[in-house]
Amino acid sequence: MKRHLTLISVLIICLAVTSCTDNSTKDYNSKEWIEPGEYYIEMGLDAQKAATKGVVENNDDFDNEYTPDYIYLHSTTDDNLAVKFPVYECDECPTNGKAIRYRICKFDDGIVKITPIDSDGNYVQDEMKEINEEETFYFSSWSTNDWQLEKEQIDERQEINDPSQTYNFFYRKNNVNQEIYRSKNNFTISTLRDNNDLVLVRACAGFSLVGFFYDESTLTEDPYDETGESYVTNLGADDFKTIMGSPYSEWYIKIYIGDAQFTNSYDLAEQKSTGTETGYYSSGDNKVFEEGQLTGQEFLPLRLRKYGDKSLTHNGIGYFTYKGNNLFTPIAESDQKLNIYILIKHWNSNDDPHGTADHPSEEWLNSDIGALQTKVNESISLSPVNNIFYTAGLLMDIHQFKAAWDASGGDNWQEGTSTVSTKSPSGATVREFTLKDAKVICDVY
Repeated sequence: MKRHLTLISVLIICLAVTSCTDNSTKDYNSKEWIEPGEYYIEMGLDAQKAATKGVVENNDDFDNEYTPDYIYLHSTTDDNLAVKFPVYECDECPTNGKAIRYRICKFDDGIVKITPIDSDGNYVQDEMKEINEEETFYFSSWSTNDWQLEKEQIDERQEINDPSQTYNFFYRKNNVNQEIYRSKNNFTISTLRDNNDLVLVRACAGFSLVGFFYDESTLTEDPYDETGESYVTNLGADDFKTIMGSPYSEWYIKIYIGDAQFTNSYDLAEQKSTGTETGYYSSGDNKVFEEGQLTGQEFLPLRLRKYGDKSLTHNGIGYFTYKGNNLFTPIAESDQKLNIYILIKHWNSNDDPHGTADHPSEEWLNSDIGALQTKVNESISLSPVNNIFYTAGLLMDIHQFKAAWDASGGDNWQEGTSTVSTKSPSGATVREFTLKDAKVICDVY
């Protein structure tokens, strides 16, 4: 695809005095070098999107939108090179309507400089940089070659019953755990002067987490589908209270995900982990995340939610990541499967002296002790890779969960009195349960 800058833009650009000749219309076959001259380039931003199965409420996947206002050119070998390009709306671009443009100028003495051009056709002089014609380059939404967790995001903890053993808990932060775009391919100086679309992928994986209760006994044909091909289950607030003996507002959930695949540092140029630490993230409050605070570790209240697809919809109660609160992180290569743990707690004000009459204390919300925990079926192998979006977790029949809750001691459980005691990823003592017919969610988009 070949595009040209508008006449007005070119006239503005040509006001600058340079010592190189305009070669933007010449055709060169060399992929190793360019002749002295000026080259004006426009690239439409094409963020690749995989086909998605789709879910009812949170159609979570990587879309074809490039959302940041800027994109950076980096060298694969020079950590000091970062050229910031403004992204602008492009009506002529057949991708997603966004593009960048710039000038490459090779002088007679062999020096090459690249200068971004803004939406008005003006040079961004502060970003004019000299580039080495022998290097290779890539574009990224990240301002440096290295993605790293901030120090405050890594919490090394001692296991409660064995202080000599430690583990890492990673807190999410929205200015770090965000979608990271990277050009699918690297560039030479020659391909940088080609007017082609800039194809982008994600240098991270995305995750939505599910811990959801439904009532299998209510399965029926969807009354809103006259074809008879869709089904629905219903678990409402009154039903939950009848089955569990307490309102769903007193029940809380946490989902741990991670271990060896989640790294604290990643090289975007080489596309590999450079981290020395691995660890777990957990589901976290969407409001706290949106506000830019450290997010994770605390239990979250169950909510009335909906989960399913076109053939089967569950109207139930539980946790399903809100849009915008997804986990984004670069993935380290690992031959180990991703671990996912789901923990459920019932809050009782009598057992939480620091809480109020209608709300748990922070201490209670941040403690795993006493929770009922299950590990997502180990027969499901989830080895995540970058540029893929995952929805993972469990759908649990409420009647089976009630039986497991009672069998483990229910509200009367005391540490050291149960034969089903185990450890959570935090090292805290929890109760273990397994549901025979739990539906494992492992959707790849």
